[in-house]
Amino acid sequence: MSTIINAYDWVGAAMQSLDNELHWENPEPYKVGCQIMLAWEEYYSTVLGPTPKKSPNLSRAVARWAYLYKYAASHASYIYQLVSKSAELIDLLQSGSRPNITCVGSGAGSDFLGIIKYILKSASSSDPQFLLLDRYDWGETRLSWRTLCPKGIAFTPHFRQIDISEESDWACWQEQLQNTDLFVMSYVLSELHCIKNKATPFLEWLFRNARSNTLFLFLDNGSCGAYWWFDNLANSNNVRPISRSYQDRDELGILIAGQLGMDGDDNKTKSSLLKPYLSIVKNVFSDLRLDMRWPKEESIVAYRISIKR
Repeated sequence: MSTIINAYDWVGAAMQSLDNELHWENPEPYKVGCQIMLAWEEYYSTVLGPTPKKSPNLSRAVARWAYLYKYAASHASYIYQLVSKSAELIDLLQSGSRPNITCVGSGAGSDFLGIIKYILKSASSSDPQFLLLDRYDWGETRLSWRTLCPKGIAFTPHFRQIDISEESDWACWQEQLQNTDLFVMSYVLSELHCIKNKATPFLEWLFRNARSNTLFLFLDNGSCGAYWWFDNLANSNNVRPISRSYQDRDELGILIAGQLGMDGDDNKTKSSLLKPYLSIVKNVFSDLRLDMRWPKEESIVAYRISIKR
């Protein structure tokens, strides 16, 4: 299998699927651009702000577009790189079996795309069963994936719209979750940190009831406390680290996270994402905020690859 997917191509297709809802044909595209900018600012402040008080709201198309544009491609690339460097994850995906992979908080599908890229690029014969959980229904992104999936390849994820802060939402899926071979948590704990008390019962149940040898892949911002939350959950439920993103502490005793950038294959196709929106990026985002001009390419991250003992 020689097909290699590029994160920007897949994310670009998902962005285009939202165009009808965003009405770029509006005679005032600057107004649409401002709405996107405000949606991104709101997301950023709720995740990385000094005192976030609520979890991000991605129910609006404009907010999902902003997230896809800014973050989705880099997060998929990071997941691909982490998978391709982990002997344990490679063994799971090269086994020729059908491992069950549950992606927690995976509406945009970056973790799914990162793993699929590894499978396609490595010519793995594995055929994983994906379960994607998210509070919001990113139906347009999943429809766009089908248009880019190589002919004859049926990587169709199962999606469940679940609010993990509400036990009534997730309790009925306990049996299916217990059959998971790999849990992926990509940039979700930082989104839930401000409602930690409500989200902890689900995460405690998940860590406690995971089967022996279940793998965990955690990836998040290195500048927030999400990794401490993951570490506390893991340590109290016999989930042990195999690989971590840092070894040393800084002068204040704070653990230092590692840095990741875009995979080379993905960087080559950045223009395919930006081309349909070049005038908007040039004329709108450049006037509003430097940070929104380009998708995120590299960042300080915290990651863990762990196993349940």
